[in-house]
Amino acid sequence: MNHLQESRIIPCRQDMIIRTFQSGDEVAFYDLNASWILESFSMDDKDRLILGDPVGRVLKAGGEIFLIVRPEATLGCCALLPLENQSWELAKMAVAKEHRGCGIGRRLLHHVVEYAKETGVHKLSLKSSSLLQPAIHLYKSVGFQIVAQENSRLPRNARANVFMELIF
Repeated sequence: MNHLQESRIIPCRQDMIIRTFQSGDEVAFYDLNASWILESFSMDDKDRLILGDPVGRVLKAGGEIFLIVRPEATLGCCALLPLENQSWELAKMAVAKEHRGCGIGRRLLHHVVEYAKETGVHKLSLKSSSLLQPAIHLYKSVGFQIVAQENSRLPRNARANVFMELIF
């Protein structure tokens, strides 16, 4: 293994915490999401609205944003957007590219699902892309089921062709 390969290895550490969004997290929330979106897609208007104003578009709308952090870095994030009938959309879930594969996304997703259950939500919905197979596998592993788009209350966008739900 050469020196360049060694420098890319980031050990999985246990000093991570999951917390809710705080003032100052705007840049990390934007950067984490813009990174994964721009890897394979382009940003759409809704992306720009939510990522440009997470406080107004998520928190003040009754949603929540969670971040998984270490003292020196924000490793991932996930938003819950309110829908009708005691349900939420799970959206803007991202893990920094250099930290993928260490279970960070799984840990964050489990936390978000437990939070939703504790708050009395009856259903979580999400939309994804068939190009994002690791994400789809992760969602299935915690109980999300694929549903037909016409059965989902979530609107289709340019990259969304997989719709999933987790009913409690």
